[in-house]
Amino acid sequence: MSSPAHPLHGRPIDSPDLPRVVAGRFEVGRRLGAGGEAEVYRARDLELDLDVVLKTRLIVDGADLSRLRREAATLMRTVAHPGIPTVRSDLVDSDRYFMISDFVDGNDLHALVAAHEHGGVPLPTVLALIDQIADTLDHLHRHTPPVVHGDVKPENVLLTPDGRAVLIDFGAAIRVGDEQERFGTPGFSAPEVLAGEDLSAAADVYSLAALAVYLLTGIVPTLGTPWISALGDTGLARLERVVRRGLTWNPLGRPATATDFARHLRDAAEMDLPTGTITLLLVHDDRSLATTLSALEDAGGRHAAAASLPDDLSLIHISEPTRRTIPSRM
Repeated sequence: MSSPAHPLHGRPIDSPDLPRVVAGRFEVGRRLGAGGEAEVYRARDLELDLDVVLKTRLIVDGADLSRLRREAATLMRTVAHPGIPTVRSDLVDSDRYFMISDFVDGNDLHALVAAHEHGGVPLPTVLALIDQIADTLDHLHRHTPPVVHGDVKPENVLLTPDGRAVLIDFGAAIRVGDEQERFGTPGFSAPEVLAGEDLSAAADVYSLAALAVYLLTGIVPTLGTPWISALGDTGLARLERVVRRGLTWNPLGRPATATDFARHLRDAAEMDLPTGTITLLLVHDDRSLATTLSALEDAGGRHAAAASLPDDLSLIHISEPTRRTIPSRM
């Protein structure tokens, strides 16, 4: 009994410039996206019977081909990680270059934000995503020399149905110390990326902070956009200081690692400090603190915290002040 036909079989491809089957092996299907001069397609590996991704573009000359192959070489030398798709191989077919990587089923983070009418994604979801992406970036940065992605943005992060965040499109990625043309996206790429300066892992930390702003508010944090007030409007003003540090123009002023940024963001998010007026009671009493608190409770008061101080003093934070006099020691 023959196996059922794969959904790619017999379908028209989105680009008339591509052959139906590349290199006699990869059956081209739906176009997944495009950026710059490159296009990305879902395809079927007819030899291994599995879905893959083909990234392709026309070859201008030999130097251009070397630049294209640098991206594949960077990824193929990178240690496997669940947040990075595996690059299987690359090839040249006629006047086109192709890079073949694992197919990742999912939507990008731009689609996630667009699905929320009021802009921001719920905070717990954002924290979980930032944690995952930070772990992936630090994995890249721990290589020798470090690999800098250089273009972390919503369109370059896929969210799979099981909640896994996968970083894609390493066209702008470099190994620290390499000389190559810089690419970036205003609002998400660090200033040093857009200026064509030497890069470090701090460039990806900047992008991670910008991505956090976008996920929380739906606003790209370019100069003049009201992302700070948007954080306040959604009750997340306590995150501003952490985000500002991640977005500082000086790379040395940013958190040392992507995971450091993610941890600081989570710490700030989980800091649920009370607001409004609080009552502090300074008590001078030679009785024990426990006896003083018992007298307070008997008088109808409620305390949130207390600390013993020298010289028979106690500082008590009153959560429900008493309306009666606390009896003194007889």
